Amino acid sequence: MDDELKAIQDDLDSVLERLASYMSSDKLYTQGIEWGEASKADAATVILNYAGNDGASYPYMHLDRAILFFRSDRAFQDSERNKQTAFHGEKIGKFIAAIKALSDGRFVPDSHDLCILSDAANDFMEGRSKWFGESLGVPTVRTLRKKDGEMAKPPLVINGYLDPLSLEKKFAARDVFYLHKKKKVPLDEAIFELVGERAGIKPGTLKAFYYSDEAKKMREMDEFISGIYGEK
Repeated sequence: MDDELKAIQDDLDSVLERLASYMSSDKLYTQGIEWGEASKADAATVILNYAGNDGASYPYMHLDRAILFFRSDRAFQDSERNKQTAFHGEKIGKFIAAIKALSDGRFVPDSHDLCILSDAANDFMEGRSKWFGESLGVPTVRTLRKKDGEMAKPPLVINGYLDPLSLEKKFAARDVFYLHKKKKVPLDEAIFELVGERAGIKPGTLKAFYYSDEAKKMREMDEFISGIYGEK
């Protein structure tokens, strides 16, 4: 390694260590999220999220906001891992949680997730598994629509395996919340019919998602971020 690259490495290590130390402190309000020591890998994830934002999704993505998003998303990711392992068992549950971390744009899988996915990929590529995850005990899967929020049992591994309206329901739930809070539209059947028709979602489906734990957490995070930045 030449002197210039060594100097860059030293600067990078210094920045990551400083950021990890700051993230481990109580200098940023965390909305009650429990948070311990942050690692250099955690700091690198925050920098990746910060640097990767083009300004379109979050035009005011400063470093403090990137840390808050990371803390919230990682807490949700840990909660999801606990839920999956409690339902499916340690091996399959962690595998499913790793896939969900990889499939959700908010998350950056941690090293443990990546090791699990790497093992499953190697077994599949080397012929030790007929399908991705078989060596970890994951059965074959087929698509079946399940009720919102209902856990699926093998061979229906991940929430009925596929919810094709997942993103549409999230955007529609935010529209309902905006109309109700900002425009003072009553939170009744009419608002779910109006937004649901525009989004191509049945009013009952949208209403059920709006009152789900996932949607409630989305609203809490939106309110929290808005409060910090004084957004009206």
